[in-house]
Amino acid sequence: MTQAQMTAYLAAKVGISKRQAKSMLDELNELVTRQLKQKGSLRLAGFGVFRKRKLKARIGRNPATGEQIKIPARTRLRFTPAKALKDSILGVRLRPARMKGAYQLPRLELLDNPPLEKSKADEVALEQRARVLEQKLAGFGVPAQVIAMQPGPVVTLYKLEPGERVKVSQIVNLADDLALALRAPAVRMLAPIPGEAAVGIEIPNGKREPVYLRELLTAEEFKKAASPLTVALGKDIAGRPVWADLAAMPHLLIAGATGTGKSVLIHAMLASILFKATADEVRFILIDPKMLELSVYEGIPHLLVPVVMEVEKAAAALVWAMGEVEARYR
Repeated sequence: MTQAQMTAYLAAKVGISKRQAKSMLDELNELVTRQLKQKGSLRLAGFGVFRKRKLKARIGRNPATGEQIKIPARTRLRFTPAKALKDSILGVRLRPARMKGAYQLPRLELLDNPPLEKSKADEVALEQRARVLEQKLAGFGVPAQVIAMQPGPVVTLYKLEPGERVKVSQIVNLADDLALALRAPAVRMLAPIPGEAAVGIEIPNGKREPVYLRELLTAEEFKKAASPLTVALGKDIAGRPVWADLAAMPHLLIAGATGTGKSVLIHAMLASILFKATADEVRFILIDPKMLELSVYEGIPHLLVPVVMEVEKAAAALVWAMGEVEARYR
C-alpha cells in the first residue's frame, strides 16, 4: 500500500482533509522510524507491518519526456496492511474472473448493420439545399457556385467557388443571414478551406444520421490498431470514422447536457475494447454509484472486481488504482 493510498483512506475514514491525514501519517512515520532503527520491522496487531526497504541506485525514465534519469539510492518505509484492514479498505477482493476454456472474442455479427447506401430522398435534399444556398448568396449580391458536398452524420460541408471579384470576407459576413434564410440554427464558415481554392460552409442536416458501431469496428484502420485500448468515438463532420487510443490519454472528460449521448459513448468505448481485447489483455474497474448504466457488464471476464456500486467501495477502488499507477511508474 502506498502513502497516497493510506492518506486517502485515513482522510475518508476519519473525516479530515488529506493534508491533515498526511500530517498524522508523517508523525506516525517518525515514531515508526525510531523503532525501526533498532529492528528491521515493526508489527502492529490488527494494523499491519512496517519494514525498511533499501532501494539501489538505478537508471530510470522520465514518463513525461522519455529521457533517462539517474535515481539515487534511498531507503523507503513500506507498509503491508493486515488482511482485515486490507479487506475493509477494498471492500472486495481483487481476483480476476476465471474462464472455462479458451476465450473467444465476440462476433461483430452481433451488431446491427448500417444501411447499405443513403436514400435518394437524402441526396435530393442535399442538392436542393445547395441550389438554395447559391440563390441566397446571389440575392445578397455575392455570386458563388457549390462545387462539392461532404455530407456527415450531423452537418454537411458545402464547398463554394466564389465568383469573380467576390471577396472571401463578403461570404463570411453573411453567416447569420444565411442561417436565417436556410432556417438553420447556425452555419459555420471555413474561409478558405485549407489547401483548397474554395470556401466551406457547414450547415446542420435536417435529419441526423445515426452512427452504427459495427461500421466503425469493421474498418481496416481499427482492425490494424495495435493497442487493445483503441476505442471508436464516432464520425467527424465529413463522415470519416474517428478512433482514439486510451493509452495515450492521461485523462478523458465526457461532458454534455442530458440526452446528448454521454452514456451511449461510454458503452461504445467499452464495447470497442470488448470486441478487440481478451480478458488477459485488459481489465476493467467499473464504478456506477447510481446503479443505472454499468450493471449490465456484471459477470464479464474482463472485470477485475465486480461492478462497484457503493460509494465507499468506489473510493477504495480509485485509491487502489492510484497505487497501481504509482507502482508502475517506479
